[in-house]
Amino acid sequence: GPGASEGTQPAREKRKALKFSDPPRDSKAQKCDTIDLTLDSEGEGDEAEEDLVTETAPSLDDLILITGSSSTGTSDTLVDRGCLTRKELEALQSAEQEMTCDFLDSIWVGRDTFIREACRSNKTSSRKLSKGSQRVSTISVEGMGNFAITAKELKCLLDNSWLNDEIINSYMALLRLRSKIHEGLNDTSFPRCEFFSSFFYAILRNAKGGYSYKNVERWGRRKNFLECDHILFPINVSNMHWCLAVVSPRDLKIEYYDSMGGENKTCVDLLERYMQDEGAYRKIEHFQSSWNKFFRGPPDVPEQKDGSGCGVFACAFADCISAGKDVKSFEQNNVSSIRRCMSSLIQSCDM
Repeated sequence: GPGASEGTQPAREKRKALKFSDPPRDSKAQKCDTIDLTLDSEGEGDEAEEDLVTETAPSLDDLILITGSSSTGTSDTLVDRGCLTRKELEALQSAEQEMTCDFLDSIWVGRDTFIREACRSNKTSSRKLSKGSQRVSTISVEGMGNFAITAKELKCLLDNSWLNDEIINSYMALLRLRSKIHEGLNDTSFPRCEFFSSFFYAILRNAKGGYSYKNVERWGRRKNFLECDHILFPINVSNMHWCLAVVSPRDLKIEYYDSMGGENKTCVDLLERYMQDEGAYRKIEHFQSSWNKFFRGPPDVPEQKDGSGCGVFACAFADCISAGKDVKSFEQNNVSSIRRCMSSLIQSCDM
């Protein structure tokens, strides 16, 4: 990840003050007649991982119903998704919904707002996992690469752990897929976005001298920056904190979103330099000028209250921005729901 000198002193102190720990081992999800998306955290190794994907895991149909309306034909009425029984969920299902979604963008439970979009597909899949090393899902998106997700990697979503690179990057890949689908449909309600994996900034930042355009010059070749509203970069700070950097070419603006309220001048300056070099390569004159730099996000950006939710916040920020939604659409008490829905989404996608 980026060097240890990154981030402001207050942000570093705040991160140190939070103890990164898993939930107590005796904590169990309460059983009820509802669709339970939680993971039994008791036990170690393969025994815990075997429970990750089972024959009784909620289907993608269930997920669509839990989250309310979608383009697959579910009722447009907003659904109280807090605790619905399977029978109640089935009652909401439209007769037209014969095909399931193979991709569902970020979903979380909030008091006032939630995001739900679906892309039709006639492919369904069911998986049962017996070993932690087995693949849960392989996500391959042009311009992002291939990400093979195992049960061990997916488990970090469900036991309130810090998110790893594979989860972050696979989620960014799915957001890019969503963006390209809406772009293909000429849907002007969605901003045009490009996405990079977390490895981009790590390579850019860790080069000799602290910056090397040559190391990453091929990463953006197939990306149309000139037509972009936003370019999103997940940022790993010192291998202990996730943030999101957003470059907006139309406005010549660079913003940094930190769920702990910190700022990162180094990151923003390096991305400005990268965009200026891209401007020189692409012969885009205005890219080579000075950019409007914001070393932290807008006021009142949601902040995490735990020690391991930074990756979830970074993904949620990216989801909101790439969907044209307010980044204040969620808060800390939604994080557990976001984690479960991210897990179900990644399991349901095998492309």
